[in-house]
Amino acid sequence: MKQLVVFLFFVSVFFFGCENKSQMGQSPQEFETYYVKIDNTAPARFLNEPSEGNELGRIPTGKVLKVSDARLIDRGMTRVVWYKIEYNGQVGWISQYVTTGERLKERQYVITEKHGEIPLRDRLEGGTKTITLNYIPGGVKLEVLKTVPGNVKGVGAVAWYQVKYQLNTGWIMNLETTGEVLTEIN
Repeated sequence: MKQLVVFLFFVSVFFFGCENKSQMGQSPQEFETYYVKIDNTAPARFLNEPSEGNELGRIPTGKVLKVSDARLIDRGMTRVVWYKIEYNGQVGWISQYVTTGERLKERQYVITEKHGEIPLRDRLEGGTKTITLNYIPGGVKLEVLKTVPGNVKGVGAVAWYQVKYQLNTGWIMNLETTGEVLTEIN
């Protein structure tokens, strides 16, 4: 009898599934924002509800959109992820099948000053306790992994950027860059 109950439970899960799993099983606090890119031979359908909603419009190929929620629609043998996005002031849903399938992230970059080399430090403060891990030539674009405000004696307030250059991860000061922080989605 116990085996029959277990069998019926699994059969019901298989056939009926979870109709609408919001945010792929994550609570709203855990949902990590990401972006998707439309990759379709024709403009992608944009619906007011996942799966069987009314069409709100079409989204052109190549458009990058911020995902605010994701739902797995499970109908037995068919499982499709639907992304909640905003396009032209309307909130709606697109299927995973009209995207490239990649989760894109917003990343920040800085470019080192063009004159000379700058030290990649092992820690935030300068001085005799700091070890130089590498030297970065001028004009190099670096992804910012972390930003920390700080002070440097004789200079005042600065921002420290944690960056990776070649095989080393270390710190540079904002004063050693062009001063512009670039934001890209990739």
